[in-house]
Amino acid sequence: MTEAATGLFKISFAESVMDAYTFLHDNQEWKTIKYGMQRFPNAFKPILDKYIKYDCKVFKLKIPFGVVRQWELPDKLDKNDDIDYIRRRAIRELNYDNSAKIFLKFKSRFWEKDSRPIVCDDQGNPDKDGPAILLGSYTWVKDAAKYSPYPQKENVKLCLENPKILHPEVDVGKEWLDGRGNSSIYWPNDPTTVGAFALF
Repeated sequence: MTEAATGLFKISFAESVMDAYTFLHDNQEWKTIKYGMQRFPNAFKPILDKYIKYDCKVFKLKIPFGVVRQWELPDKLDKNDDIDYIRRRAIRELNYDNSAKIFLKFKSRFWEKDSRPIVCDDQGNPDKDGPAILLGSYTWVKDAAKYSPYPQKENVKLCLENPKILHPEVDVGKEWLDGRGNSSIYWPNDPTTVGAFALF
């Protein structure tokens, strides 16, 4: 069992132990890719571009089960392959857990400079004094569900209360930059994933 999120009692004890060891171990050394993790998949693009073909027959498709669950599946995938009851049930019952992230844009990185600093990897951003984006909230499972009924703007405004509590000496309202850069995502509402992750 874990205190990381509400509603994870159903996961296996072994999974909880592995998560705790991975993320709470004192001697764990974490590494990242300079200038952002997106550089890893983007590095494959020049190599793979020549293999990508458009307007052709597709033989295999790998997508999240949450998306497949929304499809009207035929009785047979092809003349030799029935979609039996067990496979249909697995597709229907595999549920991805919720997750929500909310990003807030501010004029400066005040959270690194006041009496209660919060410091994180800056992904190689050289501008220490200019505008910056803060991950204002990252919630999982039942905790993330509270963001589901609200539109993006409401979630951002709701999340703005968090830095006000953590940094009372800062006028967070004046530091906040409304508009582009502020966003929220609730993965179950994303039609390409219909959930965030599967945890067993």
